[in-house]
Amino acid sequence: MVYHKAGNLRCHYCQSSVSPPDVCPSCASRYIRYFGTGTQRLEDELVKIFPHARMIRMDQDTTGGKMAHDRILHSFAQGNYDILLGTQMVAKGHDIKNVTAVGIITADSVLNLPDFRAAERTFSLLTQAAGRAGRGELSGKVVIQTYNPEHYAIEDGAKHDYKAFYDKEIAFRKSLDYPPFSKITKLTITAAGESEVRHKAETVAADLRAALGENSNFIQGPFLATIAKINNSFRMNILIKSLDHSDVNQHILRLNLHIRSDIIIDIDPLNVM
Repeated sequence: MVYHKAGNLRCHYCQSSVSPPDVCPSCASRYIRYFGTGTQRLEDELVKIFPHARMIRMDQDTTGGKMAHDRILHSFAQGNYDILLGTQMVAKGHDIKNVTAVGIITADSVLNLPDFRAAERTFSLLTQAAGRAGRGELSGKVVIQTYNPEHYAIEDGAKHDYKAFYDKEIAFRKSLDYPPFSKITKLTITAAGESEVRHKAETVAADLRAALGENSNFIQGPFLATIAKINNSFRMNILIKSLDHSDVNQHILRLNLHIRSDIIIDIDPLNVM
């Protein structure tokens, strides 16, 4: 649940909304303070620094209506606003000539995610966001905030050096047999209760390990999904890293996992969490 200035807690996955508690549900303390690092918090800080700047925010809260993205971008491109503040959606594919400065806040936040594509996503975000500045007659400037300035995704992304990033990333992938040197299959098991989903996931994992035999060391999990509960449904993941995907696919079909309504199968998932 994410706290919003409107005074509610809202889930950005199922869109359910509740009032924030007056008492901590864990320790019963009434001393509750809200800490934020999102776009609303950043907007508050920017208002203090640039009190006279015209600012517009582009995130999930402001783009819910039809054509909201286009209206915000058109208004900004027309010069009706001085600062466009937003999530990753502002970084990709927008050609606005009068942008001369881009700031990327906590550019390395994705690096901390347990996903082998974390460095690739960070590099992609930096190069795309930085490319929004200086697209017109005036030159542009990019400021990157990071806690890991020495990480190769940050260094090479700041320099737009794709070749240097590729050489380091492909060596990392090869050393651990990550794609493109293998295929990953993600199975997400769902159930109404936490103990039920754990039992189901452990049973599926045991069946897969028995079926795959010597390749069972490629199976990871089961483990709770990063977002462990959506729409009152608990979720656990199993990852299968395979050099021969046909063998994995054969056993998934034989175990009838592909026809179960409580299992989602994703081949080469964009998100392994």
